[in-house]
Amino acid sequence: MTTNTAPRVLLGGYAAKQCPVRTQHDFGPHPQAWVPDTEDQARLDAGIAYEAEMFTALTRVHPGAVGIGSRLRRDDAIAATLAAMDAAAPLILGGWLPDDNDGARTGKPDLLIRVASGYLPGDVKHHRTLEAKKTKTSQVSGFGTPGLRRPAAGWTSATTHRLHDGIQLAHYTRMLQACGRHPGPDHLWAAIIGTSTLPGEAGEERVLVWHDLTEPLGHTYSRSRGKASRTLLQRYDHEHQFRVDVAAAAVTGDTLLVEPVGQPECRTCPYEQVCAEQMGDDDASRALTVGSLDTREWLTLRRLGITTTAALADVDPDDDPFFDSYYAETSHRGRDHARSRLRGAVQRAAMITAGTALTL
Repeated sequence: MTTNTAPRVLLGGYAAKQCPVRTQHDFGPHPQAWVPDTEDQARLDAGIAYEAEMFTALTRVHPGAVGIGSRLRRDDAIAATLAAMDAAAPLILGGWLPDDNDGARTGKPDLLIRVASGYLPGDVKHHRTLEAKKTKTSQVSGFGTPGLRRPAAGWTSATTHRLHDGIQLAHYTRMLQACGRHPGPDHLWAAIIGTSTLPGEAGEERVLVWHDLTEPLGHTYSRSRGKASRTLLQRYDHEHQFRVDVAAAAVTGDTLLVEPVGQPECRTCPYEQVCAEQMGDDDASRALTVGSLDTREWLTLRRLGITTTAALADVDPDDDPFFDSYYAETSHRGRDHARSRLRGAVQRAAMITAGTALTL
């Protein structure tokens, strides 16, 4: 008889949009909880308060909305969510979906919106979800009819938050598919309630802003093509599976799959000091806190032997043999843009090495 000894990994909706090194630590031998400072705690509290405000507003105008008690135990909350879906509730607030063990997913979407014969996910975010743009049209819905999308001409949902919001919504979409509650491949949409409003008959109207999870979203690195246009679902699937692999390796104690790179996310990570000690004081990605490179760019430099700030300051971006090796792994940026970004990093490294302070 063969026993399955594969490690059990379940990742929440945030993992695919966070640094994979954090996932590696979370599933390693010494996991740590993040303790927010006063500023971050105030931001988190504001988000929680805003979510409660939106839940109250939704319940007020949508009599069919079903709220899942926030104090329910996990199993009870999942059972209540499934019961509400079985009863075809038009809107479920604060639900908890069954774990997707095969897909290594767990999650609690803020909103479950009935569309056709199933449910689409939604989330509440304390940030803007729309920008004015004359040539664009977004899909939105009102609080009273959350499942009915309508066009909003002159607005775009392509804010700076779209990628992170979309990856989290894709996570919940895969969970709904796994438990058989998604309405199908013709309905790969998901919604965010943010702080943006639209002009309405009774004044400014808060709306759900919908994201098409099948819409191509920019370019990412492709080993076979240099760069490739991928949808939100494709981006999520790749990032999620990579972190599942990272977590599984960390659980079993196998060779660790990722190494730390300095980035803005470090400031709100419980492992900031752990990674800082591993990288060392002279690591270039730690030193360049202004106008930094992305993770792929830093890792490419490391593979080329450029690890310290002083070494980066000595790089010649116009050295074509060196740049060709660098660009082979950073072609998602485009040749001119990649060279420009590298040149800027070299200049900032030279300033740091010379003792010149860099400020925002």
